[in-house]
Amino acid sequence: MKPQPCALKTKHEVQLYDLCTSGHLSTMRGHAQPVTSLNIHSSPPNTLVTGAADRRVRVFDTRRGSQPAMTLSGHQGAVVSTQCDDWKVASGGKDGLVVVWDRRMSGELWSSHERHPVARCWFTSRYLVAAHLPQRRRTDVVSGAAEPLHRCHRGLLRVMDFSVDPLYYTRLLPSVCSSGYDEPSRSFYHLDLKLPYDTIS
Repeated sequence: MKPQPCALKTKHEVQLYDLCTSGHLSTMRGHAQPVTSLNIHSSPPNTLVTGAADRRVRVFDTRRGSQPAMTLSGHQGAVVSTQCDDWKVASGGKDGLVVVWDRRMSGELWSSHERHPVARCWFTSRYLVAAHLPQRRRTDVVSGAAEPLHRCHRGLLRVMDFSVDPLYYTRLLPSVCSSGYDEPSRSFYHLDLKLPYDTIS
């Protein structure tokens, strides 16, 4: 019977177990500080992706021992949300940064920043969703009720659409709003594109 892996984080390590036999499979090591995120259920087979308070994202091949196959650096705070597929990794951190990494290049593809920490990021083949939540809410001293927050202090839910046809949205805009460049608008002001996307395969 094929093993059904289950991952549990314990401080700086991740313990991998087989759900069918309850047997211990391996211990994944590599983080210098506590693991704050792990994802095995939506990862490709034999792949585990973790994030930690050491500001690193690590991708493990569960067949190859306890050390990471790849380490990705770029966050300025703890990494609290991770997900990967066959060629990319998405991570979100307490620094408000959402980063998409290219596993083939072992580097950053693009990043996007908001003022509030990332609580969760998740992607499909078309969308990336990021939830940013404020650190804390102010409460009224007398009543104990949460005070209404100004818009800039509320959380934020962002949905990024990576549709097959990037020109779809530019066709909806009046011509005065569209640029004269030959390529689609790559300067969406929240995205920091690391490579011109016509060179990404």
